[in-house]
Amino acid sequence: MWLTFWAQNIQFSLEVFFALVAFSAGWIFLDSWLFKKEKRIGLRAIGFFLYALASIIHGAQVDQTLFSLPFGIAKVSGLALIVWSMLLEPIQPLP
Repeated sequence: MWLTFWAQNIQFSLEVFFALVAFSAGWIFLDSWLFKKEKRIGLRAIGFFLYALASIIHGAQVDQTLFSLPFGIAKVSGLALIVWSMLLEPIQPLP
């Protein structure tokens, strides 16, 4: 019984922490996009915001059958947007 209690609390804490980190990163990239409007920066900001939204919903244990698929898609699409925006970034030349 106590193991389940602690496991759920740790899982909630980690999901909220990841959501806060992702939201902070999204906010920083959004601020950067407002200054320099590039496609890759905007995609990265949207990706971090989608990942943060999906993480906070998953951490709150609201993922019943109705909510699990849309927020699962949001988490995967957020991660895909982050990876895609990193692939759009040009390779730096060797010094």
